[in-house]
Amino acid sequence: MNLCEIMKLEKWAVALMGVVLFIYILSRVDISKVISILSGINPYIFSLALALLFLLIALKALKWKLILKSIGGKITFTDSLKFYFIGLFISNITPGKVGDFAKALYIRHNTRLPAGIASVFVDRLMDIGILLFFCAISVSWFIYRYHLTIIPPEAVAVAVLGFLAALAVFLREKYLKAFLRPLFHVLVPERHKENVSAMFSDFFSAVKSVKRSPVVFVSALVLGVAIWLLGAAVFYLTAISLSIWQPMHVMFMVYPLMALADLLPISFSGIGTRDAILIFLFSFFSMGAESAVSLSFLVFFSGYALVSFIGFVLFVSNPIRLEF
Repeated sequence: MNLCEIMKLEKWAVALMGVVLFIYILSRVDISKVISILSGINPYIFSLALALLFLLIALKALKWKLILKSIGGKITFTDSLKFYFIGLFISNITPGKVGDFAKALYIRHNTRLPAGIASVFVDRLMDIGILLFFCAISVSWFIYRYHLTIIPPEAVAVAVLGFLAALAVFLREKYLKAFLRPLFHVLVPERHKENVSAMFSDFFSAVKSVKRSPVVFVSALVLGVAIWLLGAAVFYLTAISLSIWQPMHVMFMVYPLMALADLLPISFSGIGTRDAILIFLFSFFSMGAESAVSLSFLVFFSGYALVSFIGFVLFVSNPIRLEF
């Protein structure tokens, strides 16, 4: 077994921690109460939440299209939406959402593969930057309003500074090459090193080309912030549909922390980690674990299972050989 195979096994083993956590949570809650909360769902409010969710996905596809345009790639909105759904399906079944990069394979016939990967990479970096921004606001708000330290401010500061430092390294090719060189020599077979090196240079050139379209890039950034606010609104309406009544600003502050838990590479589709963070946060507002688990389940059903099913149908009708 080579190093790559060992790393894959370790990644999937770590991801199963979320499943174990979820099973433990289910053993500690009243399942009949969870079923009762879910059975009392308001179909009209939930339908509105679903409508906004699909609008959100359409806007995400548009944001990716804008980023791709700033890099020099071309794709129709219909294709960007279709491939985005497929990317979500693959992303939701892989730890840390790494499957999102599969979108680049679908546009490699009209956009160079390194440029396609660069578009997805920049899209993810933008999302992570926006997430950290809203998480910093959320953590500060909990401290100021309730004197609750959800995440130590020092940890948030380290995460933000780490992100900025990583971004600074990423934007300088020579530093990035120096950082990746040890991995390059260990993981890349000798017969592929020349091609991989050429692809890396092409990838970095595509990333740098973003600077030549600042208006398009800024438009994508503004759209990214709007998408996050819309996502918080979907989360709020989903909670209301289950008669989970909390002020809108409270749910807007909970949402980024839940999204951060979803990204942890110890789970698939946030299973377990999302439940745990919602139970923790809701406890400060005298809400039971059953309400948190019910809301987490509905978030999973709409934002992951339903969306993934659509992506799966599109994936089957547009097959492509993928390796993880």
